[in-house]
Amino acid sequence: MTPTADDNIPREEAFWTYEDLALFVGAVLPALAGALLIVRPFHLLNKGVQQFAYQCSAYALMLGALYLLVAWRYHRPFWRSLGWTFEFRGGWLYLILGPVMAIGLTMLAYFLHAAGNPAIPDLITDRASMIAVALFGALAGPVFEELVFRGFL
Repeated sequence: MTPTADDNIPREEAFWTYEDLALFVGAVLPALAGALLIVRPFHLLNKGVQQFAYQCSAYALMLGALYLLVAWRYHRPFWRSLGWTFEFRGGWLYLILGPVMAIGLTMLAYFLHAAGNPAIPDLITDRASMIAVALFGALAGPVFEELVFRGFL
């Protein structure tokens, strides 16, 4: 998702400062603590679902802090300021090549006898935890990382 020529805000010039970066980094620990307070009262199905809920809550709180820094503090449009546009040129190609790449990488890992992460099997204990881990790994994690690392930092 790249900026287009008709955007009002030139993406090359970030208008936030190192002070804003420090404020965002300072919001990380309170967001993690807040996510713990949000998730702890609920008795979730298993460890995978609980971890998914915790991570998504933490990401939502950190995204709220980022929104306050960009949109509220500077009165700028949030998504365009971070360089996100919602134009998907060639999206059909990604829909075709994505699964091909995933299968190819899985086969490569199998043939190379790549060792997996030993923590992942502990998280995936049933269908609900498998869906939660897959959703986080495919959607929540990458979107948040793109927003923070490519858009803000």
